[in-house]
Amino acid sequence: MTCVRKRNGPYWRAAESKAMARRILGPGFRFNETKRQEQRHVKFDVDALLQAIAASVKRPVEDITSLVKLHEGDHNRILQATFNDKLQVLAKIPYHTVAKHYEIASEAATLTLLRHYKFTQVPEVLGYSADANNPVKTEYLLMSKVPGRRLSEVWPDLDDEAKEKVAIQIVRLEADIMGLKFPASGSLYFKNDLPEGTETYNRKRATDTRDPIVVGPSAQRDWWTGFRAQLHVHRGPWLKFRKAATAPAIREMVVCKKHAIPLKTRQRWLRELYQFQQFEPKHYVELLKQYMRLSSVISVASTHFLARRTLRHPNLSPENILVDPQTPGEITGLIDWQGAEILPLGLCAGLPPHSQQCKDPNPHQLNNPESTLPETWDFLNNSLQESKRHGGEQYISPQQYMTLSRDMNRSHFRALKNSGAMIRPRLYRHASKPWDGGLLDLQYALVHASSNWRSLQSSRLFGLLDRGNRPVAARLNREIMHSFLKYPCPLQYSEEEFERIQAFREAEAKRNLLADRKKRAMGVGRGGWVRDFQHLRQARTLAWRINRGLKLDGSEDEDFKRRNPADKGSEEPESPSEDPQQ
Repeated sequence: MTCVRKRNGPYWRAAESKAMARRILGPGFRFNETKRQEQRHVKFDVDALLQAIAASVKRPVEDITSLVKLHEGDHNRILQATFNDKLQVLAKIPYHTVAKHYEIASEAATLTLLRHYKFTQVPEVLGYSADANNPVKTEYLLMSKVPGRRLSEVWPDLDDEAKEKVAIQIVRLEADIMGLKFPASGSLYFKNDLPEGTETYNRKRATDTRDPIVVGPSAQRDWWTGFRAQLHVHRGPWLKFRKAATAPAIREMVVCKKHAIPLKTRQRWLRELYQFQQFEPKHYVELLKQYMRLSSVISVASTHFLARRTLRHPNLSPENILVDPQTPGEITGLIDWQGAEILPLGLCAGLPPHSQQCKDPNPHQLNNPESTLPETWDFLNNSLQESKRHGGEQYISPQQYMTLSRDMNRSHFRALKNSGAMIRPRLYRHASKPWDGGLLDLQYALVHASSNWRSLQSSRLFGLLDRGNRPVAARLNREIMHSFLKYPCPLQYSEEEFERIQAFREAEAKRNLLADRKKRAMGVGRGGWVRDFQHLRQARTLAWRINRGLKLDGSEDEDFKRRNPADKGSEEPESPSEDPQQ
């Protein structure tokens, strides 16, 4: 929606037809479109938003010349207001898929704290409202626009020197942020944004803001989605390692006992593997109980380096990293801090998402990642090839990330290189996920922890040598260490059960890979999202051809148009280029 400048001030050209409304909304969904659009439909007062934007920079509203949608993500819509002197302010409006109050309040406090510590790469908070009872009639966050382009857009054009410069800056920034100290695990808030009586912990070193920033409940959306927001469970903050590790599992146990119903696995392409069986919530509760038994003996002491409370970016992907197009390899921004959470290092250690996506069977062993093109590459047109090239390229390999962490983020590197220490975040990640009918992920994580019990226990001793605390380790004589490592695992699995779980895991991996290749070939992202209407038509075309047996010669185009009246009169997707270099 565009603001048009006239003598009598700004006025708004509303969408008067469904076709124009679709253009305003931008890209569409391949499936569940009605449901997704309802989740993203947020009503707000445009004039009041303009007033709030102008007030945030102490300018008259008449100076605003345009308001356009800049980006539409999974959980937010970003609007960009431009003033007559080219000043730009961003307004983030969350969808109905998130806990708006906690996510907006937490992101505002997190960004303010990081700016206080001179992290100029994060946006500056100009104003916000975590309560919908305001003139705009919805929650919003106003931020300065960080200059630069997304790393995913410019990466293919960078030379090797610039790419190495980017990798160094990413690890250094992450090391500096992870070096901040916090009194408890949870999320950051301004104290006045939390309800009266909410448990909080003050930071020892106060910021220069009037309202103190405190550690409060977790703002991670799994705690607040749907009926989970009404549960009477402890959402944080947590002082002890074990409390932080078990809280999400306790939440899911309550969900399964009170609200869950028998479900088939969420991934439809996996249901045949399990003979379309429905899984009972009680089976998942049993797995969570096993995790609780295991957590009681894998927790570490407060002096252990894995217990250090750490703030990490919730999604350090190339889409959230901005670089200067004029200075190759210079990072200018780290954006999208919504849902940021403070956790013990032993629960949040791990490779960034873009490094985890490489096809390395054991990324923590410093192997070179494998990079291949999709099998359908020759059938994709130029635009889809370009999107796959940008989306599938390896940005920072596990080997490079760990090598740089060894020099700049020593504590994180110690956790990454220790196989026993990395079992904890895997267990925590699978036990924290909301139950969707699947059992295998958590079951395999428990079996893996049981089979690597000695390494897991050794990592508890491994932490005693941190920070030069060698006298403590010296006092542990051989008999004590031997009995400590001989402590039996509380979970025992037979050889047949281990082989059965391993076989199901391998079968799931093959089916997931096949489904991922089909979605990539159709240009369909998470939740059925496609980039624009051209990709939507291409996705429909390719999906029809796949269903017809991968007939890619174009012979069934007329039949396809007859069965898809929504595409009548639309242009036919481009044919694959014959130039092998494109």
